[in-house]
Formats: sequence, C-alpha cells, structure tokens
Amino acid sequence: MNALLAILAGGDGRRMGGNKPLAMIGGVTLLERSLVWARTQALPVVLAVRSPRQMAWPPGVALALDRPGVDGPLAGVLGALDYAAERGFDGVVTAPVDAPWLPHDLCVRLSDAANLGATVAASEGQWHAVCAYWPVAELPRLSAWSAGQNKSVRGALRAISAVPVEWPVAGRDPFANLNDHAAIAAAEMAFQNGI
Repeated sequence: MNALLAILAGGDGRRMGGNKPLAMIGGVTLLERSLVWARTQALPVVLAVRSPRQMAWPPGVALALDRPGVDGPLAGVLGALDYAAERGFDGVVTAPVDAPWLPHDLCVRLSDAANLGATVAASEGQWHAVCAYWPVAELPRLSAWSAGQNKSVRGALRAISAVPVEWPVAGRDPFANLNDHAAIAAAEMAFQNGI
C-alpha cells in the first residue's frame, strides 16, 4: 500500500490551555508518544500541523500544513491529502496526537480494507473518524464537499462512503482521546498503574 501516516497535531487544545501535543503523561509528551507509536506502523510519517511556528516540532519529522479556510481536524486531513497527492501517494491514514492507546494494527487493518475505498476505525459500533484511511483519489470530492457548511470529519467520511473496520474493546477503549485536564490526569494515573 502506497500510503503515508499523518498524525493530526494542529488543534489548538484550548480546553488544555493550548499546545495539546506537549501535554505530558508519565514524563513523555503526547507528541512523543504518537511518534513512537507511528514508527511501529511501517509507513512514512508526517505531522499535520496548523503552522510550522505553532511550536518547536521534532527535527527530521515532515510537516503537512492544514488546508487554509477549513476548521477543525478536517483541515489536517485535507492538508495531509494535499501533501500526499503532491508526492505520489495513493492514500493517507490519519490518527490523532491525543490518543495514547491506539491499536498497533491500526494502519495495517485500515489499509488492508482499502480495496473498499475509504475506511474508518470503529469499536462497539461507534466510528472514530480521525482514525481513517483516505484515498487520494477522493481529494477532489472532499475538497468540493468541504466548501459547504458541514466541516465534520465524520461527515466527510460519509460523503465518500467510508466503510467501518471494527476493533474489539477489552477493558480500555484503544481509541480514547484526551481533550481536557481531567482526561490527562486520568491517563497519568492509568500509566502510573500500568494500565
């Protein structure tokens, strides 16, 4: 599969006081955790970011800039697809910077099902829209769709008829993401307890 992995790291993180990628769990930033996980996925890795000046990014990591004029995570998805299209990739797997327990088989399973087109991770019937495989061939349709009023990632996936790929949940949800200080504190406790 000629795809790349884009870590969506451009969000403001306002509920966390800004710079969500630098939030710490167990002495390690969410960004560092994401990159360690990403390097196990056997795909080229790019960080989808709002701006190169958003923060000090790790050296040697490629940056894809969010699509201008689009808000939220969809800006990162479209920016990563633009980056992939310019470099001859067939698709992009996206994953968020704020989900420290992502499955190790995420990219393999999403891209293995890519013969069906776009795919999206799901557990217990719920879509995890920022964990998805996006074919570059869908870029024109996604660009046209994003010009409308609905800018949700879930809506974009529905617009291109994404197929869910189901993961079992045994205990903690592997797709849990951390959006506020309470979630960070709970994750810190979980890591301290080896959960």
